[in-house]
Amino acid sequence: MIDESFIDVVIEQMKLDIAVGDWTAIAELLTHIPEDVLVGFLSDCGMTPDFNDEVVIAEQEEREHAAELENFDPISLLEKQEQTGELK
Repeated sequence: MIDESFIDVVIEQMKLDIAVGDWTAIAELLTHIPEDVLVGFLSDCGMTPDFNDEVVIAEQEEREHAAELENFDPISLLEKQEQTGELK
């Protein structure tokens, strides 16, 4: 059994990775989890996994894009780029 405090550290790192849009390590970790466990997780979350349904995939992508737009702050981005010298 893995120590719960170690799992908490891993979760915090995942949060940091997600915050910067880096899904590489998380995706790699998920490849080591059996598919039936992942399907069970989706079912527990109220989602029906339908891997062949392009509509479901398109809707998920649309929700993700809408969330990105909702959180986008162009002024803060420009200010950050100015401060770091990226914007000239």
